[in-house]
Amino acid sequence: MEKKAKNTMVKRMQDDIRERQVQERQEKKERKEEQEKRRVENERKAEIVQKITKIHKLKKTKKRQLRSIQMRDTTTVAK
Repeated sequence: MEKKAKNTMVKRMQDDIRERQVQERQEKKERKEEQEKRRVENERKAEIVQKITKIHKLKKTKKRQLRSIQMRDTTTVAK
């Protein structure tokens, strides 16, 4: 009987440890995702934006400059 009680207690402890490890991994994953989201958001805030109104200027630009130009949605309001 004592052996059986010890085995059940050991199994409970193992289950608790496994559960704790799974929970820690989940928290770490969520924290990493949150940091990535904040990093991307901060990059967006730090960007230098210049609106191009005269499209014919784009046709005159060289290929190297065109590579650096990115289209963005300007409808969102920055805070």
